[in-house]
Amino acid sequence: TTTTTTTTPTSSAAEGLLPSEGEIRNHDKAMAADCCVLITGGLGGLGLVTAEALVDTGRYTSMVLASRSGRVKQTTSALGVASSSSSNQGLQERLAVLQKRCTVVLERCDTSREQDVVALLARLTSQRKTLGPLEVVVHAAGVAEPIPFKGETGKEDEGHCCDGESESDAAMQRVWGGKADGAWFLHKHLPPFFSSSSSPSSPASSKSSQIKAFFLFSSLSSVFGNRCEANY
Repeated sequence: TTTTTTTTPTSSAAEGLLPSEGEIRNHDKAMAADCCVLITGGLGGLGLVTAEALVDTGRYTSMVLASRSGRVKQTTSALGVASSSSSNQGLQERLAVLQKRCTVVLERCDTSREQDVVALLARLTSQRKTLGPLEVVVHAAGVAEPIPFKGETGKEDEGHCCDGESESDAAMQRVWGGKADGAWFLHKHLPPFFSSSSSPSSPASSKSSQIKAFFLFSSLSSVFGNRCEANY
């Protein structure tokens, strides 16, 4: 028995939202038990939650967690002491637990850079024998850079970057880069990984992997809005 719980936000912005009545289908049978999962933004809160949930299914043995730095972000105090787990949501501890449950590979990849995405997919292809075929991709990468909406156009900014681009334009590009551009670069370069049944236009000789699921993470802020985050 499946129970669906629907929460209704009090914001007036929710008035135009309707509950989904579409059929929920189970695709578990289509996925191999020894496949590799790639999660961009994998060392952030959303990325690790997703990795944990997928490992809980018992179907995935390899998790490739990609991020710009290739490590859990930590801040330091004035004395140079690493931050406590509370300041980074306990991500380091959760990563350590995940590493005991499956094979975890940490990769550096800035999804706003096309060459980084291409290089990452090439590395996964070369590691197919040890990690298994890449069959699931989750794009959870993204950055937030709050800026007032009136500054989004750059017309009211006095500061400019060295190339003449306004600071707000640069901020907009940084926010769009990892999320929107990254999604496009994955979409553009993943076709060779799709099976012929999923993508008839894919080269028949590309047998390194067969993508069965491609998830794109968005945000409720696109509906409800967050202050100073129109760009996000």
